Amino acid sequence: MALSVKESPLRYSYAKVNLHLKIRGVRPDGFHDLFSLFHLIDLHDDITVQTIDDGNGYLSIEGMPFLPATQNLMGRASRLFLRSINRETDSVHMTIIKRIPLKGGLGGGSSNAATVLLTLNELYDYPLNTDVLLDLAVQIGSDVPFFIHKCPAAVVEGRGEIVRPVPARDDLHALIVIPVGEGISTADAFAVLDRLQNKDISIKRLYEYSTVCHMYRQPVTQWSFSNDFKDVVVVFDEVYQSIYEIGEANRHLYTTVSGSGSSCVFVSDSGPIEINRLDFTEEERTHVINIKTILLNKA
Repeated sequence: MALSVKESPLRYSYAKVNLHLKIRGVRPDGFHDLFSLFHLIDLHDDITVQTIDDGNGYLSIEGMPFLPATQNLMGRASRLFLRSINRETDSVHMTIIKRIPLKGGLGGGSSNAATVLLTLNELYDYPLNTDVLLDLAVQIGSDVPFFIHKCPAAVVEGRGEIVRPVPARDDLHALIVIPVGEGISTADAFAVLDRLQNKDISIKRLYEYSTVCHMYRQPVTQWSFSNDFKDVVVVFDEVYQSIYEIGEANRHLYTTVSGSGSSCVFVSDSGPIEINRLDFTEEERTHVINIKTILLNKA
């Protein structure tokens, strides 16, 4: 009997930025509760997925040789999906053209995992509903459910399982700066954050969904969003402070750090951000991704 081979069309796996991110402490299960405003940006990896019912259960990922398939979130997503539909003996081959930097706080790995879950569900003729896909997603990582929803912007809470879409604007432009070549691991960033927060007995300024939605509609010069990791990344490299100062000197921009680092984000609602107008050093310029595009208002 001939093998059944299915291959997906090319899929775009988009990155995100956190325009706002507050960490509410450690939960009983050891994870951190978060409250964040996620926003897709027009930076993406390209992914294709092929499945073969050959009984071998072989997994391969082409395009990321520096990361073993067993440690790749795409591989974990594939295994979870096949186990959930009792097709663990099927082989899966994935290819990826990687553009989203690793350890940049841009959600690349999480986006890749969500893209694989959605694509496999399509290839197998939709055996899982959205709720089940979301259950699988949260097992992989806190950012993955957001990408399953495929909404351009959302307030995300809990471990990432609570995703409430926000109507997206179409006038925002982003410029991404990644000053640390090796990136910052999420585990290392949280370790520093926990240490800093244990020393800080001040009451955190938290927002509700309605407050975030209202603020998001305002000019970026009036945004009072923040990211708890903004002070954390300075511990890893003092260059962050100089980048923040560039943002402060350009008052028409909103400046923050995305996720737990290492990407700094400049946001404008007055047109594309011209890098030659910002006071970066020559070394910092080599780590700039000038997206020069609207933040997506559709996936």
